[in-house]
Amino acid sequence: MNTTTPATTAAVPTGWDRHAGRRPPVSLGDLIRVAGVLRPAPEILARAARLLWPPAEPGPAAPTAPAPAPLVPATPLAGPPPAPEVDREQLGYRVRPAGNDPRPPHPDVWVERLTVASGPPRRARLPVHELLPQPPGRPGPTAPSLFRADYQRAIVAELARAARPGPDIDVGHLIELLATRRPIQDVPRATARTTRAGLHLLLDMGPSMRPFLRDLRLLVLASRSVIGQDAVTALRFAGRPTVVRDLDGGMTDRAYEPPVTPCAVLVATDLGTAAAATGTSPARPKDWAAFVRTVHGAGCPLVLLVPCPPERWPAWADRRLAIVTWDLVTAVGQARRAAKRAAGLARSPL
Repeated sequence: MNTTTPATTAAVPTGWDRHAGRRPPVSLGDLIRVAGVLRPAPEILARAARLLWPPAEPGPAAPTAPAPAPLVPATPLAGPPPAPEVDREQLGYRVRPAGNDPRPPHPDVWVERLTVASGPPRRARLPVHELLPQPPGRPGPTAPSLFRADYQRAIVAELARAARPGPDIDVGHLIELLATRRPIQDVPRATARTTRAGLHLLLDMGPSMRPFLRDLRLLVLASRSVIGQDAVTALRFAGRPTVVRDLDGGMTDRAYEPPVTPCAVLVATDLGTAAAATGTSPARPKDWAAFVRTVHGAGCPLVLLVPCPPERWPAWADRRLAIVTWDLVTAVGQARRAAKRAAGLARSPL
């Protein structure tokens, strides 16, 4: 009997499922074990293998794919129109050699400066109604005033208040008169800070204040809204506050006259700090000194609104005047302190 190893001649079983991991009813191992015991001839072993696992019948031939159609050149699409001729002097600059290369820049090589937006679109920070085009005849959004919108009325009211006799009796003063046996000619009244006396508003409209013309107009509107349309006397001047004109259509210069009834006087000016930039000469300190004496002589508190930081104020003005910085950071408390200082300077002028 031939002792050739059956595994070398037996066909590979077709019923074995390698991926599923399951054994068929009769596996190749069973056939090997039987061949090891009986040791049949190779021909008998081959017949047994074909009997147990017949070869698979050939299936129908796979359909052949049709031959690809020949490529037809497509009609080229019309490209964008040629770009108009532009001045390269505005788009780029000449390429210069790197390092210490003494060669001059190449006259015919240019690098265009182009800004290309990249990345995902970002969410707009403005409301939709501000992004859309404005309809005809409707003005667009304007810049805010130098005072915060929620503080403007309170600041103007604080600056426009002046001490006036109120309805209440000044009991302390009355007791002092009685104790010193002085005659009581009028019943003393307790004073209170009020806006009933009105406001004198002086606006510096010289060349150095032209950037603030819109703010000056808004200040006039806010003052008339808080105090009253007829209670505000608006005047304008150019550098020198002693020479004024009426704001509404006044074309004749005249000397400033203080109010007959004491009231607050508010002046919006830069004190000539930007006069050098505009080529004009600022008002002289003696002009301001004469104006301050006129206002304080009438018993009126004087406050200045200056649209520049304190370090730019003249030294003489900071000592003699009550000044408020005209800016968005100005708070109501600063205006109240300046008004109280102005009232003290009016009672005891320097």
